[in-house]
Amino acid sequence: MLEGSTNNQDWLDFVSLAAGNFQIHEDNNLDNYRFHFLDNFTRRSGLVDSFDCGTYDQRVQVVARFLETDVPYDALLSDPLVSQTHQILLNIKEVVTVKPRNSVVELEWSTVLEQTCMQFFSPRNLRKFLALYWHVWHPNVNFVHRSTFEPAKAKSILVAAMALIGASVSPNEADNEQAKMWFNCVEEMIFTDDDFCNDSLDGESTPGLDPSANVSKIQALQAAYMVCLYQGWEGTETSKRRIRRFRFSTVISMARDFGIMSARHPDCLHESFDWKGFAAREQLIRIFLWIYLLDHAFVIFNNLPPRMVIKEMTMHLASPEAAFQATSSDECFRELYTWQSRSALIRSITFREVVENFCRSSITGATQQCFADLGPLNLFAVVSAFHALIFQHQNSFGGNDQLQAVYNALNNWKSVWETYSDEFSLSPPHVMVDKHNVTPDDLWRRIGFMRHSPEYWLLAKLLVDRISSPMITLPSSSDEPILTRYDQTSGGVVLETGPNVTNVTKGDKVLLSFSSCGACPGCTSNHPAYCYKFNLYNFGGKRPDGSAAMFTMKDGQKQPMYSTFFGQSSFARYTVVHRTSLVKVPQETPLELFAPLGCGIQTGVGAIFNTLDVKPGSSVAVYGVGSVGLAAVMAAKARGAGTIIAIDLQQSRLDLAKELGATHGVLGPEPKDIIKNILKICPPIGVQFAVDCTGVPTIIETMVAALGMRGRAATVGAPGGRAKAKIDIMGHLTYGKEYVGCSEGDSNPPVLIPELIRMHSRAALPLEKLIKYYNIHDYENAMEDMESGKVIKPVLLWK
Repeated sequence: MLEGSTNNQDWLDFVSLAAGNFQIHEDNNLDNYRFHFLDNFTRRSGLVDSFDCGTYDQRVQVVARFLETDVPYDALLSDPLVSQTHQILLNIKEVVTVKPRNSVVELEWSTVLEQTCMQFFSPRNLRKFLALYWHVWHPNVNFVHRSTFEPAKAKSILVAAMALIGASVSPNEADNEQAKMWFNCVEEMIFTDDDFCNDSLDGESTPGLDPSANVSKIQALQAAYMVCLYQGWEGTETSKRRIRRFRFSTVISMARDFGIMSARHPDCLHESFDWKGFAAREQLIRIFLWIYLLDHAFVIFNNLPPRMVIKEMTMHLASPEAAFQATSSDECFRELYTWQSRSALIRSITFREVVENFCRSSITGATQQCFADLGPLNLFAVVSAFHALIFQHQNSFGGNDQLQAVYNALNNWKSVWETYSDEFSLSPPHVMVDKHNVTPDDLWRRIGFMRHSPEYWLLAKLLVDRISSPMITLPSSSDEPILTRYDQTSGGVVLETGPNVTNVTKGDKVLLSFSSCGACPGCTSNHPAYCYKFNLYNFGGKRPDGSAAMFTMKDGQKQPMYSTFFGQSSFARYTVVHRTSLVKVPQETPLELFAPLGCGIQTGVGAIFNTLDVKPGSSVAVYGVGSVGLAAVMAAKARGAGTIIAIDLQQSRLDLAKELGATHGVLGPEPKDIIKNILKICPPIGVQFAVDCTGVPTIIETMVAALGMRGRAATVGAPGGRAKAKIDIMGHLTYGKEYVGCSEGDSNPPVLIPELIRMHSRAALPLEKLIKYYNIHDYENAMEDMESGKVIKPVLLWK
């Protein structure tokens, strides 16, 4: 949703240039801020990497604490969450079996899928995922009231959405991957829920609904927002676009149907304080604030026009954390009374009125103190509102006079935040724990990423200065937005094209892969890796037309050299390639990172995705974990394989394989030991899928021997010459084993390579852990490092 560097390059270029072009006076604290959080936020993907989700050790501690305190029930039916598991199962079964037109659900219902669903959403898993939701995720988007939340009684769609986010931030990578399987199903069941779809106002014009009497609708709205979160940061590019363009608009419409004005607390506190009523109203206030914040995040990072405007935000502001986190009615009442007693203004002011005050003349004295006491969440929403004002100016024909209100707002916010930092940021009611010294039980009480609000202020300040100062020179006109496209999302460069080339034009960025004829039955059936002329085009030593790319002199005569390996001979600054070798990629694509995709990486991933078609929960063995084998490991993890066994001669590679997703490592080379270890890991008769990346006959024989009943294995490693492997025919026959060859992962590069780039964007293909860059003049060291195992994938750069 808020894409990484490959999709926000214009934004990142601006940040880099800003550091060198803007000099801000160092007369107070905010002027010393830099884009530490936002730089990471826009370069990374995933909830854990993008937000403040604690350290890995803290997340492990949350799970360990859960395992210590969770008491198993004597019988499944006595577990209070069993009804939630059952209802979630029924809901998912319905959206899988009864798909409307254009449904986002691609799964097909089966007994296996039903068991997988019941296991993932089992009562114990729900408790674990909810614990992770509260302690790891909740501080970042804090709109569910923990003290009154009852998981056994809450709407099942909300519990399911919370569970998916909890699983997505789990330290267990298997949880992360298994959650993705249910993303679309839960999205569909939430956006088709009766509370979300029904027109509660029956066409009548009313000021809004009573939050206390409509908790179910609030929970439906919370669940829908959570879908926007997990799809936006963990989903595919298609899911992210769907959320931005369609789903989120529906969320905003439901908020308006509820009535923004209905999100207000009573003007005065009474002794007959209704805690559950407060919880309902406060959750509504906070969900409206977070909807507004996500809308304005799209403005900042995706260059989308704001869909919510400040004049409609006539609800109250969020109460301090001390009140929202209170564990009893009396404690909540005391905290609210103390907070409201400090200023009468706090009791009834609306979000709209706060922003209007900031945009007017200077805020000083008691008013500044009062606004500082609003706390980090409210101040984060206020500074985000300024970005909408800037966007509207950049996309209008008005003069710079309109910016005066923004300048006033920025100056006032700066003073208010510094007052908050000095007087309110170290203790209750706004900060409940010390983030540097917090126990696992109190992780949920910390302040999330909104503590980085000054970076949003700094970004707004730089934008306004960029617009209004004629002295500042940046790559584009100062009146243009940083992002040059609306709804912006997430080798080499073509220098010339032949007359029959239509898939690319001069100036396009491309990645290279193997060549194919494009006309034979293999090519026309979308299997170009099995082109009838594959060997000729890729290993024939000449161009497809028979001409040579390189020559040598012999006896005074020019003689053609064997060249054009893989149809490209790309170890050169310039090269001539066949059109089928080209895969066009977006202009912002970092070619040096994705250059290896076209051969080894797509081979390893394609073997798992295409040739073997590995299923979720299955077992996979990968023989040889160099670049191809590690790509296969990452692909197996992405497919949700339950057991991934890496086999290699080097312990360092096995360690890296485990880091990238392998669940087990087996150190070779003895075939008997390998088979014994695999049978121990996958009793009683072996693995379901296997891929050999070595091409060594004895390893291929070992791989087939270690296959289980109806197991399927593929070889992608080229042995050279006419090497032969022996197969136990009777065992092959009676066990129903399959052994096949696999060329280039049976990939269609224009289809698979973009998918590999998308996998990288969602952290499923961390190529950075495989690659080391070398200058072309240092190619000998690159070769030595690769042969010794010091580096997995050397990449040569022409500098």
